[in-house]
Amino acid sequence: MLLLQLWNRRTADLVRCLEQTENRFISNERKGGLALTSNREQEFWDKMQEKLKPLDRQVGGKHYKDMKIQPVEFILANDLGFCEGNIIKYTCRYKQKGGVEDLEKVIHYAQMLIDKVKENEVGQ
Repeated sequence: MLLLQLWNRRTADLVRCLEQTENRFISNERKGGLALTSNREQEFWDKMQEKLKPLDRQVGGKHYKDMKIQPVEFILANDLGFCEGNIIKYTCRYKQKGGVEDLEKVIHYAQMLIDKVKENEVGQ
């Protein structure tokens, strides 16, 4: 139990460190400056990214990482298909990212799923 607590604390520290570096990176990029100030910083960033589990980091924003359960965790745990997974994903993120467009995607994938289910029912 103690090892697990230490591991979780270390992982949380790594995530915080990466987020701070990422925020600095974004800030410098907006100012038109260099993203990272040294090769050493870049090497550190690369090593930390390698040590994190995929669910501990997110490429392109924080709209999933800040959720109590990430959509991909739910989708994989319940063995959902492509359309079902996208319905979950877009429903979960619409407030933080895509707004109405994400809700329209939910409807689009639901319509595709309905068509597929009806097609399968007719074929039986």
